[in-house]
Parts: sequence; structure tokens; C-alpha cells
Amino acid sequence: PESATISVSVNDTLKTPQPLTFTQSTGYLNIGAGNKEVRTISNRTTATNSNINLLFKNGKNYTVFVAGKISKDSLIYITLEDNFVGVNDTTARVRFVNASPNSTNLEAVFSTILNDSTANFASTPYRSSTIYQAFRPGNYNIRVRTSRATPNLAVGANFNIVANKHYTIWMKGLSNETGAYALSPVLLTDN
Repeated sequence: PESATISVSVNDTLKTPQPLTFTQSTGYLNIGAGNKEVRTISNRTTATNSNINLLFKNGKNYTVFVAGKISKDSLIYITLEDNFVGVNDTTARVRFVNASPNSTNLEAVFSTILNDSTANFASTPYRSSTIYQAFRPGNYNIRVRTSRATPNLAVGANFNIVANKHYTIWMKGLSNETGAYALSPVLLTDN
């Protein structure tokens, strides 16, 4: 959540020829199986503490988030194996990722009405993800808070969930921030 642009390389091969800005993403990229060195580059320099080896298994799909702040030397990777099973013509599957570096544990409430209070995804710490859960298709409001007894920290409206799809709702931004870097949910279609 800052103005820097980043590129990502895997085993010294640039995978993002155009640098990415905050909240931008790529589609799936082909990467061979095995241990791969991943690093984040900003202004033609490898970001401090951004070199890491990740294991990619043959025949699997992964989503990798770059989170934290370059200016604070706090970049981390959130690596998720994408398990594309369990959907059909009447359901979709959704998971929740907390990629907000200064947030506490967050819970998300998916609702077609604004006063529902049951958390679909409870107590998800920074750098963590839930598993995919089944959802009926529809337009959802998403309210994010620290617990049932606390006010909403962020609200997202009209997230369209379609049957036979997998989605990731991820939290971007910073708590107590406004504008482009405010804490808010983002919908990512996984397949």
C-alpha cells in the first residue's frame, strides 16, 4: 500500500514485464515445478528481504500475493495452493485472504442484506487465508470487522458471485488509512 511499482522474477526470469502498482495482478503464469527463487524488484533493485525459495508442485495452481511495504523493508509473500474442486451449476467457492500489513485478525461477513451478523470467515490474521467455502451465486455485500461486537472496518458492495467459479476475496490497504490505501476488500476470480 504505497506508490512504488514492483516486478517479480522467478529464478532470475522476469515474470511481470510491466511493473505492477498497488492492487494490480497478473493472470496465471507458467512456472516449472520445483524450488524456485522468487524476488521482488522495485526501481531496478531487489527489494530488501524479498528473496525467498518457494516450492511449486507439478500440476498445481498457485496464487502468490506480495504484501507489506517496500519502504519499511517488510515485503512478504502469501502463497496459496488453488484447489479447484467442489463447484457445480448451483454453487461457487470463495476464500478470504488478509493481506493488510497493519491489520489485526479480520473476519468477513457476506450478506445480501446489511444487518446480517454471522461471520462467514472468522479471525483471519495478516498473511493468512481461509479454505474455499461453498456459496450460492448472487450479489453480496462484504463487511469486514475484527469481531461481531466491533464496527465495520471496511465494506464492499455488489460482489457478484457466479456458479461454477472459485474466488478469492482479499483485504488490501491499511487500517486507519483513507483514499487509495484504505482498508477494503477486493474480488479476484481464480478460474
